[in-house]
Amino acid sequence: MMPALLFIIYHFLLLILHFIFLGVVSNSRCTQILEPAGGASWRDNYICVPPTSPYSFTWSFSNANRDNERKGGRACIQWLEPADPHTWNDNYLCSFPVNSMLR
Repeated sequence: MMPALLFIIYHFLLLILHFIFLGVVSNSRCTQILEPAGGASWRDNYICVPPTSPYSFTWSFSNANRDNERKGGRACIQWLEPADPHTWNDNYLCSFPVNSMLR
């Protein structure tokens, strides 16, 4: 595994991470998980973390957006949906620490 991916996985274990398919969680920072080509069923899906989480997530539904996220210093992991392999092959959850305590 790539070191950046191991870093993200390790810190995922330190977080309370919620995947919500009915909107956002109150008192949380939420990132919408969206595939525009996937239809309306994905429009209310979010990854939410507590406001004290050391991560700030972004979502990318194209390789070009992912490349821009990486240029900005974020690490990205691919998010696959086996039930819809035709539109989910270029989706990524990206992040970087929002405070320097983890560096």
